[in-house]
Amino acid sequence: MKALLQGLNINEKFTNVSREKRSFNTIKHNIPLIANYNYMADLLFLPTASFGYKYLLVMVDLATDEFDIEQI
Repeated sequence: MKALLQGLNINEKFTNVSREKRSFNTIKHNIPLIANYNYMADLLFLPTASFGYKYLLVMVDLATDEFDIEQI
């Protein structure tokens, strides 16, 4: 392989791509964490069932990580 690279005048240093692990900001880093003040909510879609509920509303308190789930 080295002979091939030397014959083609390819510098191996520039052909290897190094991937650096990136750190992304999360929502918790961008808002003040005050209990019972900042919430995150999402809907979970349920499969069709005989009990009739189609969705779950999930709310999370971002400061304490406590959550509540209500059927809709």
